[in-house]
Amino acid sequence: MKHRELNPTVRFALPVMIENVLTMIAVQIAAVLIGGISGASLAATGTGNMMLNFTSAAFTMINTGTAVLVSRLVGAREGGQAAEVLEQAISLLLALSAAAALLFFGAARPVMRLLMPTAEAALMDEAVIYFRISALSFPFLMLQTLLSGALRAAGNSRASMFLTVGMNALMALLAWLFIGVCGWGIHGAGLAYALARVAGAAAASVIVARYHGRFVVRLKGILRPRRATYARILRVGLPMSLEQISVQGGYLIGNSLAVGLGTLSATVFQVCTNINNIIWMPNGVCAATSQSMAGLRLGEGRTDEAKRVVRQVWLTGAASVLTISLVIALLSRTVAGIYSGDGAVIDMARPVLWLSVLMSVPAMSVNTTDAALRAGGDAKFVMAASVIGVWLIRLPLTWLLAYRCGMGVMGVFLANFISLSFRMVMGLGRVFSGKWIHGAL
Repeated sequence: MKHRELNPTVRFALPVMIENVLTMIAVQIAAVLIGGISGASLAATGTGNMMLNFTSAAFTMINTGTAVLVSRLVGAREGGQAAEVLEQAISLLLALSAAAALLFFGAARPVMRLLMPTAEAALMDEAVIYFRISALSFPFLMLQTLLSGALRAAGNSRASMFLTVGMNALMALLAWLFIGVCGWGIHGAGLAYALARVAGAAAASVIVARYHGRFVVRLKGILRPRRATYARILRVGLPMSLEQISVQGGYLIGNSLAVGLGTLSATVFQVCTNINNIIWMPNGVCAATSQSMAGLRLGEGRTDEAKRVVRQVWLTGAASVLTISLVIALLSRTVAGIYSGDGAVIDMARPVLWLSVLMSVPAMSVNTTDAALRAGGDAKFVMAASVIGVWLIRLPLTWLLAYRCGMGVMGVFLANFISLSFRMVMGLGRVFSGKWIHGAL
């Protein structure tokens, strides 16, 4: 019996794991290529990407809210309602993301100046160029995210895998062509990201239009607004959006504080952030598996199996991130040298990467438990824990440790470790209490 219960989770998680591994390889290839443009290029693109990630957090109310509803409705065999939710989410998302793209394109320099008030001229110019190009592709990124998440929420992790891997592989290929071969510098970096996002959105639209699994999406449903469905999506997604705005806002301000320490520290911050993305690669697998599989089982009324899935995912994730972080810490000089040839950057990055060993389990735990709590309808608790952890713990400690205590970029990461540890304790306590499972959403 136990083996049969585990199989669906393994079958779902395997494509997600492959997706994350291959995506991470593509993203890291692009980061290495961008790092070769100039000393400030990684900091420039990193700041632009963080701003888009922060903006994406506002769209969590549509993207993640839709995914949670789809997983619960599919689990309850309400395919018609699941399709209606996705149709209305598409129309709402496209209208709002297009408006955001136009706003950012026109206000790129003021936005970057706000985020990097002390940035040097070269860093500012590269950041503005990259952000403008990336902003135009924002609606396509949001559409691909929405459709991939809906497919995954319905249990189809293979389609999501092909979409995400294909988009990021194309991005790495175009980055090599535009940066390495054509020599277009930061323009090439922005164009590579933008074209890959357009292709990803187009491919996702074709797959969803031809998908006849547990729900069927029709164009006429997208073009026919239903305010009641809008309200349902926003009611479920709003706490998730506020939580993600809180988290991404914290990362955005943390990045600004790192930039304020100087170009060297900003480069170290981006190098370590890129390496941490490798260490935390299992986090995306844990989050997707926990949310989708727990949501499907809750929709079916199988609460005990939902709890069991979360425990299995947590234990597997903890073992994975600890192993990866220890290997990278032992090879820290070599790994940091891939992103920068500057000896000062490498020396400053090494102790941070050892700290990442301690950060790995809390970061994984937050991703796993938060996703499960959202699937159970407990997004308000996640929001409260995130706001406290980011705004009352992480940001004040970042300023205190990095500036007042003179710890520099190490203080930025140490503050994040303390914040993540608090959120891990809160999340695990909530999961073990069993109070996170609610009825209909």
